[in-house]
Amino acid sequence: ALGIWVRGRADLEALAAHDGLSIEPFDAPGGGLVVRLTDPDGFVIEAVAEQEPLPAVERLAPAPEAVNQAGTYPRVARFRRHPIGPSHVMRLGHCVLGVTDFRRSEQWYKERFGFVTSDEIQPEPGVTAGAFMRADRGDEPCDHHTIFLFCRPGPGAPPQFMHSAFEVANVDDLFAGHDHLIGID
Repeated sequence: ALGIWVRGRADLEALAAHDGLSIEPFDAPGGGLVVRLTDPDGFVIEAVAEQEPLPAVERLAPAPEAVNQAGTYPRVARFRRHPIGPSHVMRLGHCVLGVTDFRRSEQWYKERFGFVTSDEIQPEPGVTAGAFMRADRGDEPCDHHTIFLFCRPGPGAPPQFMHSAFEVANVDDLFAGHDHLIGID
């Protein structure tokens, strides 16, 4: 399932009423309440509210190193070396779902979660391949996208969970994690 946090019980109640679903206790870290929905392609979406925050986890990500930039050279004659190991995941960034009918899925997510389109991918005029969608937080900054809906090509192409992306400490941490995963010492 893909979990989507909603701001409070009122939002959860409206969502449950929209689809005639019930609100249940959420049996996961932090507890709270959940409404379980199924999108048009069968993906389970858990809308969650009122979770208790867990204690902050000490992030053991490497400290950023000084970087030479035009006109400023804080690091002279020193190589930048980062230990190879797992990346330090800070949070879930986004998910990509391959859907069978883009417009149907787009409408479903917009109706229930108030998502707005950040960018729509049109390989040619009048043909939409997918869209980056984000929470509508008005003037409050938020990510470019929370979900990307990609229209699966061809008749009969099944829906597919395509990937999740995670925010890590920095680009060096990303590459160190990559090397770790492929077995470079």
